[in-house]
Formats: sequence, structure tokens, C-alpha cells
Amino acid sequence: MNKFLKELLWFCLTVIIAVAAFYVLQICNLSSLLIAFYDAVYVTDAIDIISILIIVFGFIIYLIRVLSLKFKNKTCNYIYIAYNVLLIIVISGAIHLNDKLSLSEGWTIYPPLSSPPQKVVVHNFIADPIYLIAIQFIVTVLFAITAFKIGEKSKHI
Repeated sequence: MNKFLKELLWFCLTVIIAVAAFYVLQICNLSSLLIAFYDAVYVTDAIDIISILIIVFGFIIYLIRVLSLKFKNKTCNYIYIAYNVLLIIVISGAIHLNDKLSLSEGWTIYPPLSSPPQKVVVHNFIADPIYLIAIQFIVTVLFAITAFKIGEKSKHI
């Protein structure tokens, strides 16, 4: 079978899984993300959710393929690197969105000097930033390992 056709079928499988996951979310009334944040409302379209699902599922599927093929298929390796880059971009956006929507920013109200210091509670919107940064670090390490394996298998000096 032609390599291009085979990879196209794998990509279609990724899209089918992402669309199926989207329909499961739609059944649970989570088809669009509505964030009510004080006086502002943030709404994301369904296409944004599907795009993120395609990137995440594509990353997982191609990670399994690359590891099972032991980095021997160049086309699969390059597609996996593309999914790595896209996932790093998505996680960077999530970190930025998390910083913008966390409750730690905003007005500072200074208490009177006679009162004890108040503890500031930080409410993260998506997740604790250390978890997002750790996931991004792991994806970057996997990206570097894949790039190293591609260079190792290359016959160019």
C-alpha cells in the first residue's frame, strides 16, 4: 500500500476518533465551552474543541505508532513531530489562558496596618501551571528523542 495513502488512513482514524469524542461531549452538553468570568463571557466554538481533540488524539496515536515501529518509518516520524509541535503550541496557549483567567490577577486591596496579613488564594482556571509546564516538558523531550532518532537513522553525514 502506498505510504501516503496509509498515513492518510491513520489521519482519518484520528479525525474519526476526535469527532466521536466530540459527539460524546455534545451528548453531555459540553459541545461548546462557555466561561462566565465575572462580567466577561468567553465562548469557544465547536471547531476549536475538535481541533484540540484531533491534536491530542493524533499525538497519542502517532506516539504509539512511532514506538511500535521503533522509529523506522520516516513519514510516521515526521507526522509525529508535526503533532508534537502542534501540541506544544496548544499547551503554551493553555498556559497563557490559565495565567490570564486565574483569580490572582486583578485589584489589590490593602488591609489596614493593624490587621494581620491576609493569605492570598490563587485559583487557577485550567490547572496548576506546574502540571501544564511538566506536560509541555515531556512533550518537548519526546520531540527531541524523535528528532534524534530520525537523525540517527539518516544516511547523511
